[in-house]
Amino acid sequence: MYFNPYAGSGDLAVPGNNNFYGIGRSEVQSWFGKAYILHFPFMVCMVYDELPNVVVPIADEVYLRLYLQQNRDDPIVRARRDVRRRLRALDGQYVTLTFIENAGPNGMHVRYCLPEFAEDNDAYLAQFNGRRRVLFRGVINIQQQAQEVTPSGVNVAAGFACSLRLTDELIVDDEYLVNNLSRAHNAFRMAFWQTGHAPETVMLVRTEITQQSRQILGINEHNRHLLGLTPSFDMTVELRALFEENSETIDARLPVLDGALRQYMRDSHAAFVRKRAGLTPSFHIDVFAPGPESWHVREMARQAAQGNGAMPQLPATPALFGGNPALNGEWLGDEHGRLSCIPTLEQLAERLERFEDNRYMRDLLVDHGDDIRLLYERLRTLVPSSSNDPTKFAWYLFWDDIYRRYGKPAKQGGV
Repeated sequence: MYFNPYAGSGDLAVPGNNNFYGIGRSEVQSWFGKAYILHFPFMVCMVYDELPNVVVPIADEVYLRLYLQQNRDDPIVRARRDVRRRLRALDGQYVTLTFIENAGPNGMHVRYCLPEFAEDNDAYLAQFNGRRRVLFRGVINIQQQAQEVTPSGVNVAAGFACSLRLTDELIVDDEYLVNNLSRAHNAFRMAFWQTGHAPETVMLVRTEITQQSRQILGINEHNRHLLGLTPSFDMTVELRALFEENSETIDARLPVLDGALRQYMRDSHAAFVRKRAGLTPSFHIDVFAPGPESWHVREMARQAAQGNGAMPQLPATPALFGGNPALNGEWLGDEHGRLSCIPTLEQLAERLERFEDNRYMRDLLVDHGDDIRLLYERLRTLVPSSSNDPTKFAWYLFWDDIYRRYGKPAKQGGV
């Protein structure tokens, strides 16, 4: 998945965007990684390809909206993800790369890449007429941070260190033997891709990586520059040439790869649904840690918008507010912020019935009504405010601790 916290704009702009959870702008370049979903409390955790030991939580609504927008609507992200898909399809496979010998500045080889439009092919080939073609064969490898292999055999772990190991080189005098990139219609290319050699009817020039090629092309351990890889996975000329020259391999393997990833997503969604059958993710923000984003608060705002537009006060319950509207108002305006958003017993009952699938959760107030009312009473007592003297709060904790420690007499031996 993709998440760049510094790419948001408007209401999705990250405030103070010099440092996001300890990650500076320059520490991550691709912004791709593995996303893990935590059910309770609900959040997305990113492990970036470049930072295998750092877990970045995405919990705030602004960041979650930005995460969804970037992975769903951004055409640039979709294009870069397509580049990664095609490279994954070539992972572990032999590929070929074709160059035009000494056709560039200072005698450099030039990557053979036909124009995007077929009507421009003749003009392209004419400028390199009579020059030999240099073919390379090698294996692409994508190294990931761990082994998280799905039942379909796809590694879904974070990490995308792509490299190319060259194994064979062939210089072809007759350019017309290799100008056609299709292996299905070019026996010469098919033979070289399969074996690293040319058909027996063709005279070989060389079949190993030469020192001259190593110097001209800067061949090294990873050869990412030959693949045309950029940190952000942009579609470069070299990448387009790689994909066109090896399109048969990509076309054959992409359906298998996409099918395995779709099955992985279905399995992940099924696991999420199973967890939701026990407890919904929204329980955390509605009940466990309520705030302005909680369902009952937003529901009151919606009802107010349908009425006269005035935001109603939280209704007081006998358990929490003692039926005292003045206390209710002070609770809403006190210094404890989110505590003013605690749902009333009536709101809690409605929320459990409406959203929870688990019948034990729906019957929570029936099976544990006395305990929950006591909990609300303790909340009312424990939270200091202008109408709730902190001295009373301290004494409550003191006597509560005494009771918990010594409320039950110790059993005497032999009794």
